[in-house]
Amino acid sequence: MPGEVNLEGILDLLPTVVWSDAGPCRATDFETVRAQLRVRNRGVGFSLEDGCQVEAALYLAASTSIRLNDGAIATGADLAGQPRLRFYRDSLSGEVHATACATTSASVTS
Repeated sequence: MPGEVNLEGILDLLPTVVWSDAGPCRATDFETVRAQLRVRNRGVGFSLEDGCQVEAALYLAASTSIRLNDGAIATGADLAGQPRLRFYRDSLSGEVHATACATTSASVTS
């Protein structure tokens, strides 16, 4: 009929995509794109003191919830300025942790 659009079979023509903060990407390329985004978005949004270590590809904001050794939860702002902390993400839960780390002057990263 004039003025109508036939959409039959249209989904078979559209690519499957995954949406990210950077926009859509093909599902088959997603793991590569995700790795690139993690490296690009890595950083710290509050002051770190001497001897602190941050896991690669981890972004810490002042508002990030961080689990401490005693089980308490702190934010990045709460931990700003404290020396010799190691920040990492639990690979199973995704939770960010901070533990005391013993560092020497040769291994200090901040």
